[in-house]
Amino acid sequence: MLHGPGGEITIYYETVCCGVVIPESWSYCPECGKKLESDDKKKTEKFFDEFATAFICDKCMNSVHFDHNYCGNCGNKMYLK
Repeated sequence: MLHGPGGEITIYYETVCCGVVIPESWSYCPECGKKLESDDKKKTEKFFDEFATAFICDKCMNSVHFDHNYCGNCGNKMYLK
């Protein structure tokens, strides 16, 4: 658990499939594109850099990290690499 800029508690998860740190709200693994169920991610103390984004998903307009293959919000395949 980390505290956000406004003091709110932010919870991050790590995907079981690829070990990628994601925000609580994401439904897809940004590395492999797998639809995540509750047992596919575990709480973590690792940091998620929300400001390291480089692209916008053309399907849902969510920000996508430059090193991710899929949008973590909607699962759209990113053709960035």
